Amino acid sequence: MRNGISLSVIALFLAEGFPFAFAQTLPSPQLQQQAATYYRAGRYQESAQLYKQLADLQPEDTEILKDLMWASWSAGQTKEAMEVASKIRSKDPKDVDALNMLARTHQSAGNAKEAIENYKNILQQESSNGQVKVALARLYEGEGNLREAEKLLSQASGEAPGIREIYPALAKIQDLREEYKSAAENWAKAAKYSPGRRGDYEFQQAKALYQANETKPALALFRDLLQDKTQKCRALDMLVNDAMENGRQDAAAKLLETHITSFEEGDQNRLLKLARIYGDMGQIKSALNALDRLLADDPDQIQAILLKGNFLFDSVRNYAEAARLFKKAAQQMPENPKIYPKLATAEYLQGFYGESARSWAKAAELSPARSDYKFKQAQALYFDKQYDQAIKTLTGLLDDPDQKLHALDFLLGDFVARGDLRGGAALLERYPMEQERLYELAGLYFDLGQFKKSMKTIEKDISLHPAKTQSWQLKGNCFNALNKQKEKLKVYQKLSDANPTSVYFLVQVADAELETDNKEKALETLTKARRLDPADPALLLREAGCRFDMGEYELAKKMVVNWLEKNKEPALPVLLYHALTTSARDPLLSHPYHMSTSVFKDQIQSLSKAGFTAVNAQEVASWLKGEFKLPKRPVMITFDDGRQDSFINADPILKTYGMKATMFAIVNNVERNLQNYANWNELVAWKNTGRWDIQAHGDRGHSQIPIDPHGEKGFFIPTKMWLEDKKRVETDEEWRQRVLEDHESAKEKLASHIGSSPVAFAFPEGNYSQYNFSNTPLPQENIRLAKKVFALAFHEGGFGMNVRSKDPGLFERFIPGQQLKGTELVRCLTDQTPFCQARRTMIRWALWEEKPREAYAWLEELKKGGASEYYVLMEDAHIHMFQNDLAKAQELMDQALRLANVDLPSEKIPPNEVPLDFQADPSKESTEEPSL
Repeated sequence: MRNGISLSVIALFLAEGFPFAFAQTLPSPQLQQQAATYYRAGRYQESAQLYKQLADLQPEDTEILKDLMWASWSAGQTKEAMEVASKIRSKDPKDVDALNMLARTHQSAGNAKEAIENYKNILQQESSNGQVKVALARLYEGEGNLREAEKLLSQASGEAPGIREIYPALAKIQDLREEYKSAAENWAKAAKYSPGRRGDYEFQQAKALYQANETKPALALFRDLLQDKTQKCRALDMLVNDAMENGRQDAAAKLLETHITSFEEGDQNRLLKLARIYGDMGQIKSALNALDRLLADDPDQIQAILLKGNFLFDSVRNYAEAARLFKKAAQQMPENPKIYPKLATAEYLQGFYGESARSWAKAAELSPARSDYKFKQAQALYFDKQYDQAIKTLTGLLDDPDQKLHALDFLLGDFVARGDLRGGAALLERYPMEQERLYELAGLYFDLGQFKKSMKTIEKDISLHPAKTQSWQLKGNCFNALNKQKEKLKVYQKLSDANPTSVYFLVQVADAELETDNKEKALETLTKARRLDPADPALLLREAGCRFDMGEYELAKKMVVNWLEKNKEPALPVLLYHALTTSARDPLLSHPYHMSTSVFKDQIQSLSKAGFTAVNAQEVASWLKGEFKLPKRPVMITFDDGRQDSFINADPILKTYGMKATMFAIVNNVERNLQNYANWNELVAWKNTGRWDIQAHGDRGHSQIPIDPHGEKGFFIPTKMWLEDKKRVETDEEWRQRVLEDHESAKEKLASHIGSSPVAFAFPEGNYSQYNFSNTPLPQENIRLAKKVFALAFHEGGFGMNVRSKDPGLFERFIPGQQLKGTELVRCLTDQTPFCQARRTMIRWALWEEKPREAYAWLEELKKGGASEYYVLMEDAHIHMFQNDLAKAQELMDQALRLANVDLPSEKIPPNEVPLDFQADPSKESTEEPSL
């Protein structure tokens, strides 16, 4: 020894450090006390080293071995701890501490089976050991034995209620077993015994109460927890979810607005949720404000960028800003397939067709199974005037089962719009598509003058679709073109027999009867038609004409004169438009009811120049009641469907020429926020310009419904529906109820959103059952139902001429068409009024009766009635022709033709040939065949 310190202590000092060297010099009690101090301080490794020294000094002392065992275990020296436990168990196999340590060690290592066995051994000796029961219960819970776990914890709570670990463990198991009420009680105890975790356990208590349908106390507890910083976010989420589930989106939004004050963890998601809630409530401005708050904190938050882009695209329809956001999102996630379709559509709707085509190409690349993206890419290429590439892509899609019909329709529309009917026919011949295009093919043959081919094709279509009215009508037209009037009569008689109160079919029958020289029968048919619609001036003129031809001259003239005396001018012409396109080449133009913007402008400009004044539906309804006086030359300009392109392209033209229009909107399309149709906000905005009147075109009334068990479809209003669950067609009363509800629904929704109640209704497709002959309710009943809800109802017919005495449920509209020049439209609206037609008829009858003075008197009436100079000159020419003053007749005709901008014929009218009517010979059929 040197200075009283042994060499071994110095060596230990150098090897282990001063504390252990110093401890070596301490007597056993002090050494044990120092080891315990280290243990309590969490210095487990140092504690274990001291206990190891003590165990070496006193190897038989079991308590020191236990201390060493726990210190080693706490220090992570599992192997050493288990060796010590084995020593202890060698002395006493049932030693509880050793078993406990072994159980914990196995539990930590995931050896549940061994851990359970050791805990069970302990309980055999200490059956009331609550801590062990808690530990064993957790193992049983992990093994899925919830019943045994709950049993042990319940025992422990009764035997050792002060063990705080019991209650959260028991509550958790009861939650898993959906024993929510009991779980709530135990979460409350857990909160009581563990004040440090009170907030967490109270949240779990509230959650259990909520799941136990104890909603009121649960929500109260959640609201209290909003003051707890540690639980505020979770409590807020629960309160918001409760409000959402109970349809109280406004309450959910208010909660989020109140409690999202700073960007705590999860607040970005809550702002996203707030934006979605506002979106669902239709409060788009508030939704965008929430997203702007989020993006101000994190400008690159991709979900916020996409959600804001979607709101701007779908609701605000700010396609420029939406496209900017989608491009930004695409930069962050260039391979995200969901971004490019929206980006491409936003570009397309702005008219950036080239950019749209590139975006659709990227969308198609990322989603190769979506052939519809290729179709939309082709559309964009087409309107970017890359016609060859577009047609090539569309032609390739003709072999795609999902896109072949879309591609076929587009290509066919392109052929027809360009006037290439032969190309269209050849296309349909090559791609018949299970006979779905036979009617269109037959129509093309007919327009090409190939009437026999048209007949053969339409008969095949009828064999497949025997209830298809338009196919039977085309068959009748084919017979007419082939000069087979008796066969034509049979066709229309069949249709009329199936729908005997259809005035439309009766008129067709009467015309065919006249063409077969059966005037008596024609008169009988026309008389029947007039009984069904006595206020129609066109029917009166037809019947009067028939009577005159049969020699009832005085009665015929009296009918016309009486009508002229009872009815006062002006007549109201009503025009019907649909889509307007700015493209000179567009498949839309294959349909007569769509039009280019340039043609529409020419027509409106001409009407304005000719002194026509536009009126709207409300003014017309007031006119019928005697509360409004029509202008001298009125016109009602109407559009159907509520299309965006109608509003956008027509409005500047209407504004320029001081005109206004009426839009008949499909309510169901508005509610579904369909892309190409105006939404509620836009309808209100257009109405507020003062140029647009918004009226009803049905709610679901423009949709199609099943009409038989074989899947045939018919229009919602004019057809009875097939009820699959009852295996029958609906009754008349069921049909009435369904249609009336749709009328009332359309009216109520328009009044609610637009701010004024609609007074007018336009029958979808102009069909009020007059065209149907299968599952057909009475046309007159359809008119009655419409008038029950609306003051006016419109359909397509004639030149759209209406007089005040006409049935307001049968007002007619005229489709001007793409080929009609503005000046020609003016002449139509001026000269095709029933007043002009009646006076013209009287002129012709006066000439027939060889009464030229009477004819001149009626010519003066024609002038006074405002007939065009062209019309007056032509009638004057007829009078001179009758008087055999051919030179004067020729002079007058030349003047008329110059006014009409028609090239004058090189040959003059030869003597003794005074044609009053001109008709092409329909028997001369073209023999040329179409080719692709």
